[in-house]
Amino acid sequence: ELRRLLLRKQEPRDLVETAIERLLRAGFLDDASFARQFARSRALGAGLSRRRLQQELALRGVARDVASAALDEVFAEEPIDEAAGMERVARKKLALLGKLDVPTRRRRLSAFLVRRGYDFDDINRIVDTLVGRDTEPVQVREPKRAAPRGKRKREVKGAKPGPAAESTAGST
Repeated sequence: ELRRLLLRKQEPRDLVETAIERLLRAGFLDDASFARQFARSRALGAGLSRRRLQQELALRGVARDVASAALDEVFAEEPIDEAAGMERVARKKLALLGKLDVPTRRRRLSAFLVRRGYDFDDINRIVDTLVGRDTEPVQVREPKRAAPRGKRKREVKGAKPGPAAESTAGST
């Protein structure tokens, strides 16, 4: 990630490689340590699922095996209960959706939890628990129609055609 950032800032490649090598030798760049810290903070703070954490680490350039090992370690060390974490973030989000109708709350809460990386079965269960089952059919609203723009200009008999009409009339 640091390499990409420096190259994106158009730093010379040879200097970037030298700096990365020095940081690695000094022990300042360690993917495993970074992955553990990142997973711990995002799982406990943001309530991200194990699946989402794996994706986030991959986006940051951490190898899959290093990320998996870090996640295993973090989830074994910390008292992280994914179901409780999902319920916590769902309740927090639901508080923001309070004024919406039930189908809209269900849809938005489900989408929020999907973006957090949770399993669909778990999402349906928690949404049913927190919002309740949607027993009313979803009402389809009629699309709003555009307001009329006013009267359209009509051709007047005997009037001279505009410039566009003249250019097409002369070309035939």
